[in-house]
Amino acid sequence: MSQFRVSVSNVATEISPTQEQARKLASKENQRPVYPFSTIVGQDEMKLCLLLNVIDPKIGGVMIMGDRGTGKSTTVRSLVDLLPEIKVVASDPFNSDPEDHESMAMEVQEKVMKGNPEEGELRPQLLDRFGMHAQVGTVRDAELRVKIVEERAQFDRNP
Repeated sequence: MSQFRVSVSNVATEISPTQEQARKLASKENQRPVYPFSTIVGQDEMKLCLLLNVIDPKIGGVMIMGDRGTGKSTTVRSLVDLLPEIKVVASDPFNSDPEDHESMAMEVQEKVMKGNPEEGELRPQLLDRFGMHAQVGTVRDAELRVKIVEERAQFDRNP
């Protein structure tokens, strides 16, 4: 028997215990489709960082910073939609593997050992634990901006 709670999660979102899972799965069918990762135009640095972190999680995560409306959330959601669900320590901001204590942050290891993981925001002293960061800027090229808007509008009309 496990000494700590485990939840099923993908890279960026956590799925709650069974009753909540059933509700979310049912509502997922009614949700808007996720914009496909392969169709995201531009933001190559951010996409590369995210893909490298999926390929090798030992990189330690990706911090994405940038202006509003640059596709940060859309890109992350679209990549998450491609990934399989995984088991993680519940309420762990790093989505630590419950079977791999060495990959957990010290704070998470302590909570796991106590059997009492808690909710918590990412504190500033933990920000240096990210292996990569991507600075995302507004696309300035007019032709590329038109392409982005046209592709998004086309997807919204017919996913």
